[in-house]
Amino acid sequence: LGALLWWPRPRTGRRTPAAAPPRSPAAPPPRPAQRWKRRTGADHVELAATDDVLLALIGETVRGLDPRTGKVLWKRVHSFSPTGAGDIAYVLASEATRIAAIRAASGRTLWTSGYYHQVLGDDVAVTGPVVCVGTDGVSAVNARDGRPRWTSKVSGKYGISGADGLVVAVSSTAMTGIDAGTGRTRWTYPMDYGDYQLIGEGMAFASDRFGTLHAVHAGTGAPAWRRPDVKSWSGQVGGGLVFVEGRYGDVLALRTTTGEVAWSHRPTRAVDDPRGQATAPGLAGGTLYVASTDGRMYALGAADGRLQWIYDAERPMRIRPVSVGGLVFVATMDGYIRALVPPAGATSRSGGTRGGP
Repeated sequence: LGALLWWPRPRTGRRTPAAAPPRSPAAPPPRPAQRWKRRTGADHVELAATDDVLLALIGETVRGLDPRTGKVLWKRVHSFSPTGAGDIAYVLASEATRIAAIRAASGRTLWTSGYYHQVLGDDVAVTGPVVCVGTDGVSAVNARDGRPRWTSKVSGKYGISGADGLVVAVSSTAMTGIDAGTGRTRWTYPMDYGDYQLIGEGMAFASDRFGTLHAVHAGTGAPAWRRPDVKSWSGQVGGGLVFVEGRYGDVLALRTTTGEVAWSHRPTRAVDDPRGQATAPGLAGGTLYVASTDGRMYALGAADGRLQWIYDAERPMRIRPVSVGGLVFVATMDGYIRALVPPAGATSRSGGTRGGP
């Protein structure tokens, strides 16, 4: 008999997969360089800009700064609420009883206009031929020479904004559209304690006391949409989007005509403040600069929310960043205003989440 030969067959079963090559750690977001810094010596700082001058409210003094060097070009004491339009800076002064127009590059006062009643808010609306403030009603002066133009009985107690020949005023009962040329009321939209108004892209926006954002058509006041759980303090509008803060401190980009979320971005470790906002966005060109309670400033692509770069040194204050002449300006917790140079060739990085509820 032939010998029976037998070889054990290898056991069948799941094979252990080959170990995947280790992933390279994601490159950290680019950081900007610093061009200059200037000490403020004040707890309260606000930034604004004209076409070519940085405006800084430091305590109760407004300063015009050369954006390239930080040099003080001029200052106005006992003033506040700087607003830039073209090459002119408008500031409220003397306990909010007068407004001054200043040539931003030189500091020369072009005109001063006084008010019998104290200005009730800190908003200055510049649109078309007029500059407006809220007193017992809304008062307008000629942008060219400061002469009185008209006064409306519409209350602007909780804020005014202006764009495209329209002034929007909010009060405890309504948001109202006023014709900038004549002072006549175009429309009235009932609201419960409207605040934080915005106007642009053919739309007007304001939040009510319950945290609902209302959007109306600027030409007619006809309602367009409403969205709950939104904070629009320091909100921005441009490129078909309105930028506000959501319920949990995330930045929301809503389509102006529908309220649909185009994208959202949640800053790292942002601390939501139920009485205020966790973020302060500033829009410049195609970039949204967001100062957050997590001590960082995020540069996001305005169209898609993608992260472009981050600044986290010296912890930016939660005030609106501004951009002039290719530089970005922030006030930081160590008491300085800093001029930042965006990283060269900074590419967009994943950081926005596409639309959703």
